Amino acid sequence: MTRDLSFAFRASVAAGLVAGLTLGMANPHDAMAKDKFVALGTGSPSGTYAPVGAGICDLVNDNRPTHGVRCIAYNTGGSVYNIQAIMSGELEMGITRSDLAFQAYKGINAFKAIGPNPDIRAVTTLYSMPIAVLVKKSADINSFEELEGKRINIGNKGSGKRSVSELILDVMGWQKGDFSAVLELNTKQMGKAFCDDNVDILIEGLGNPSKFYEEMVRDCGGKFLAVPPEVVGKIKKQFPYFAALDIPGGIYSETPDNVGTFGFKATLVTKREVHPDTVYDVTAAMFDAFEKFQDKHPSLKLSSPKPMVQNGIFIPFHPGAERYLREKGYLTPDPPAAKPETVAMDKKDEKAETKGAEKK
Repeated sequence: MTRDLSFAFRASVAAGLVAGLTLGMANPHDAMAKDKFVALGTGSPSGTYAPVGAGICDLVNDNRPTHGVRCIAYNTGGSVYNIQAIMSGELEMGITRSDLAFQAYKGINAFKAIGPNPDIRAVTTLYSMPIAVLVKKSADINSFEELEGKRINIGNKGSGKRSVSELILDVMGWQKGDFSAVLELNTKQMGKAFCDDNVDILIEGLGNPSKFYEEMVRDCGGKFLAVPPEVVGKIKKQFPYFAALDIPGGIYSETPDNVGTFGFKATLVTKREVHPDTVYDVTAAMFDAFEKFQDKHPSLKLSSPKPMVQNGIFIPFHPGAERYLREKGYLTPDPPAAKPETVAMDKKDEKAETKGAEKK
């Protein structure tokens, strides 16, 4: 079930009042009542975050008589919004991207103006998210360099697609003026614009297989454009938390071969202040019924427990999630969390960002 975020805000305010009573105590969690309500931020109703988030809440609520935790998934502005809403207290949990979680933790790139969020915590990754560059066949775009001069959608503010679009433009040295039109549409809006031939280029990162991608390719005259290896190399050099990935061949119309690109992991995050027992219960709901979890969306079919928690996480685990994952043997003795090499990439990112600003 997905709902308006206002109820989550009211619930979080109430939880905040309880938390405030425990300030100054040696261990606030010992005195603070277990959180009984979890507002989980997802994304656009037509994207992948929404059904995956709703599925997680379904699993949590299946065991509500046992643990007493109620979970409701809310449609939101997406990856960046969810992080900000978690830190402001509007959400207890949210789905975002692994790279954005790290950037928020360190206070770099999209979060530089806000500053570091050292209290953001990982629960688990969920699935891989290769970046898809979809172009209209009628636009006669056959190489990455030919994107210039066309009509591009860079995504709505606060969305993952927006940050990726801006990253690609920066790495390529492109300005908005290099395109004939620049749109700022969400997933649902951009799909309609693409099908109505009002935009030539879409940039999105979803789990595969995706009904949205299939519709764009099968019904709306679209095709996937590979991101050249040299461009992927530039991105990985500047932003080491990205990985070279493929959009699998054979799962979309007229796409028999793998399409090379780059990407990240969809990641469930929370904040340190959420009670460990609550996070433990949410984590257990997914992993204890893992086949049911995979059935919640096709993008989860390729996921498996150990890779979900051992790859693609660059921030500390929440103690509640870590306790469960260690009990089940899914987590290595030293969980991945802001390792020295990860901290070092902060400086690289800031240099890259400075160069990009100088170009503008």
